Amino acid sequence: MRRRIQHANTRATMTHMKNEVLLANRNETSPTAEMNPGELTVNGAEREMDKKGLDCNQLTFFPALHESFHSEDFLELCVERQIILQEFAESEKVTFKCSVAVVQGHTALEGVLLFGKEHFYICECFVLSPLEEVYCTRHCLSSITDPFIFNLCHKDHAVGDQMCSRYLYHDIKEIHLMRFLLQEIALEIFFKNGYSTFLVFHDSDRNKIFKR
Repeated sequence: MRRRIQHANTRATMTHMKNEVLLANRNETSPTAEMNPGELTVNGAEREMDKKGLDCNQLTFFPALHESFHSEDFLELCVERQIILQEFAESEKVTFKCSVAVVQGHTALEGVLLFGKEHFYICECFVLSPLEEVYCTRHCLSSITDPFIFNLCHKDHAVGDQMCSRYLYHDIKEIHLMRFLLQEIALEIFFKNGYSTFLVFHDSDRNKIFKR
């Protein structure tokens, strides 16, 4: 493709030079002088080739990757979202959602944090799309921009590990502001039953989440 564009640019330059020479010769001769039909044919062909070369520079040959993967028809295939819907409390209404990384020991998974009326939900192996819709990691591109966190979340990750956990706000005992990779971007939530969960907010304001 690059070689083809370079050839087209070379032809465009040569055609421009020839046209300038022909124009200078035409000005020197009388107005009644006739032009050689062969030159017209050659110049016309070169102009056509130059036009094709110009079109080649302006065409977009492949659609953007995120456009093809985030199309509505493609994302409608994500039946894994039923896992989240099954965990929803009756007449639940999601008031806030953000992308997180769920860290468990030495492993991490990409996920989504959902805030409801009386519950909040941690959805593992799910992605928050640019349209703020929730899909599984198989049907939507990752929303993690940090390359290290992305590799940590998607290394040795098997498709089909989607799960959703529901928690009551009243079950929270403490929430600690934590560091992750020497950055102030994490929260550790301690529950009254003795369990805890570690969430990394790679693209959100952790303090706003903490207050909420």
